[in-house]
Amino acid sequence: MMFMYTILIALFIGLFYAYDWLIWAGLIESAPFSIGVVG
Repeated sequence: MMFMYTILIALFIGLFYAYDWLIWAGLIESAPFSIGVVG
């Protein structure tokens, strides 16, 4: 039972980071000048 909870939490965190990365990529795409700031 605990193993299932661990998998669910891992999937949730993975989706959260993927969504966050898409937002970051979108921001960079819409604002090219920020590339210098990010590196």
